[in-house]
Amino acid sequence: MKVLTETSESLTSFLDTCNTFGFSTTLIVLSTRFEDKSIV
Repeated sequence: MKVLTETSESLTSFLDTCNTFGFSTTLIVLSTRFEDKSIV
């Protein structure tokens, strides 16, 4: 399942709700667009 949240607090709240059904593993991906980066 992929989940998009605006804050880590809202993600924590969502995971707490889901954990009533079992265990979960969380992977957080931070990304920026490549066009915004300068090539060195």
